[in-house]
Amino acid sequence: MKLKIICPTCGGSLKLSSQIFCPDCNEEFPVYNRTPVLLSNKNDLFNKELSIDQSSSGFNTGFSSKISNYLPGITLNTFQDRALQAFINNLDKSDLCLVVGAGFDKGLKSKLLEKSDNVIVTDVITSPLTDYVCDVTNLPFANNQFDAVFVIAVLEHVVEPQVAVSEISRVLRYDGRVFSSIPFMQQVHMGCYDFTRYTLLGHRWLFKSFSMVDLAPSSGSGTALLWSITSFFRSFTIGKNSTLIIKSLVRILLFWIKYFDLLQKNSGDFASGTYFVGLNKKAPVLDKKELVNLYNKK
Repeated sequence: MKLKIICPTCGGSLKLSSQIFCPDCNEEFPVYNRTPVLLSNKNDLFNKELSIDQSSSGFNTGFSSKISNYLPGITLNTFQDRALQAFINNLDKSDLCLVVGAGFDKGLKSKLLEKSDNVIVTDVITSPLTDYVCDVTNLPFANNQFDAVFVIAVLEHVVEPQVAVSEISRVLRYDGRVFSSIPFMQQVHMGCYDFTRYTLLGHRWLFKSFSMVDLAPSSGSGTALLWSITSFFRSFTIGKNSTLIIKSLVRILLFWIKYFDLLQKNSGDFASGTYFVGLNKKAPVLDKKELVNLYNKK
């Protein structure tokens, strides 16, 4: 399936040479390690140079990130993982899938490629897994192309998540599927690139132009407590080395706390994070009264 790329500045068609060029607005876009960097010059948060230079981007891709891979995690996403696998299992080989902000998630891309032959991964920085560098609030894709969009632990890092959801709806076909997850009771991560949190109902309202298939906690209060304990001890530290030591000790000694999530009956109000599965309707299908009534149903 051929993917139609458009200029993120003016929406015009792009031409490919040594760089990518828009004849309508005369903007050029670099290609770095075979990855098009499709960020508009009008973008006031990310720019082409920052997206290529990971060291100044604020994303943790260095030593501490590698150490974390060998330690027990502090998040138990059992509920979300089950829903995500069910979502993936329903994909067809011909489905065109967009994965937003997953330039370092090898596991997700591998799972998707088992079910679909058409998987596009985007992020705001370059990586071996990234197909296009772009901003989710200004996607360089033509309307109504994708069958499924995955936006997992991304929208909290977006200054204007409502704009991002509008863009997701635009590039998704009608009745196309979305899988979204957002933290609720988790402390700041990724420093200056962390902007917001959502309750269960707040997450639903964010996707009000989608009909709801599923809405539930991705992880419970055990995970939320472990995040809080980690942040409590980190608040007494200064510097990367001491922070790494604290994070490592908490993970090694207290990781078991997250498994209390499995014993909880109703953790919606106390969730560490939430996930939403929906069908794109291109226009609001939920009003505020329905939103409030949804609380008692959930």
